[in-house]
Amino acid sequence: MSLLDTASLVITPNGTKASKLYSVVPSDGAGDMTVTRATTATRVNSAGLIESVASNVPRLDYSNGTCPSILVEPQRTNLFVYSEKLISGFAFSFTGGVFTVDENTTDTLDPFGNNNADKFTTTSNFNDSYTSTSGSGSLTLSIFAKKGTNDTIQLYHQNVTTGNLFATTFNLNTGTIVGSTGTVTPKIEQFANGWYRCSISGADTLASGNIFRVSTYTGTSYLFGWQLEAGSYATSYIPTTSASVTRNADVISKTGISSLIGQTEGTLFVDFNYTQNSGSSIVSIFNTAVSNSIFFETFNNILYLTIITSGALVCQIPFTTLTNQNYKIAVGYKLNNIVFYVNGSQVGVDTSATIPATNEINLGFLGASFTQQKTNINTTALWKTRLTNKQLAQLTTI
Repeated sequence: MSLLDTASLVITPNGTKASKLYSVVPSDGAGDMTVTRATTATRVNSAGLIESVASNVPRLDYSNGTCPSILVEPQRTNLFVYSEKLISGFAFSFTGGVFTVDENTTDTLDPFGNNNADKFTTTSNFNDSYTSTSGSGSLTLSIFAKKGTNDTIQLYHQNVTTGNLFATTFNLNTGTIVGSTGTVTPKIEQFANGWYRCSISGADTLASGNIFRVSTYTGTSYLFGWQLEAGSYATSYIPTTSASVTRNADVISKTGISSLIGQTEGTLFVDFNYTQNSGSSIVSIFNTAVSNSIFFETFNNILYLTIITSGALVCQIPFTTLTNQNYKIAVGYKLNNIVFYVNGSQVGVDTSATIPATNEINLGFLGASFTQQKTNINTTALWKTRLTNKQLAQLTTI
């Protein structure tokens, strides 16, 4: 028998409908999660293609492989207009070599599986640039690219006021980062049909005349889906036409379930994929406010188990250093008997912590006062008893 068979609540990427993510346990509806996101959003489906889902529909996302995860993201805005018209329709400028473009080419399918990508053919280096005047802080520029006879592109951001420059070159044949200039965080992610999503992130303030550019090289290249967002990493694609578009945050929660949460002792488990380096609550249980809560959070690639009772921090155990991979984590809690496990190993204990009364669970969200970040959650589970250390090791082993 699996340990999950003894849990009081099990949430997986399972049955869904608008505003609802069904729990596996219990099966009578008492653990079904409420889903709120007042805008459409995109996900990667089981065929590896991007698709749009309706407002309040939970996103079962296949970007990490053949099994889905529950995608939870913060609110973001694509500041670029006409995100799928890289030549016509808005304020792009072009420099460099002689080029031709086949808009909505039939030579290849775009990341949605349609014919909306642009094919660029150039005789020398070619720069496709866009200027923007809004946004500040950490900024991320991203685009989908696919090799033709040319397998190299460069993303580039320059603040013409301060001179700050961020640039990264990507190899679309090997799916690798070739090199970067400036204090920039680059990333390349593989999608279906030979597409890669290339992105660069850096801290800057946008001002009039700032330049965002993709450069292609001699030969043919395919491009699709510009996105510029305020944030330290790229979130799921947000299509735009004549105006910027905001995707609201995913809020997935269940209130009034004190009977499913261990009040004096218990266990909280989550299996998730870590892909970011910013602060994030992964899974939390609490009582209306954070002043009584048990939760897992990340900050600057450090994972924390945190317990707050009556507004006082009574336990915080760190685990370093997170990398972009799958983690299984669990806390077994009881008065003055806290243990934290990560991927089969005990990483910390606390022998002087009190336990808060809780009645709510949230996925990837801890309340309006906390910054929400992107999280891919595979499984979340609760037990009303503190599992043994042997069981916690078994539960979290990858």
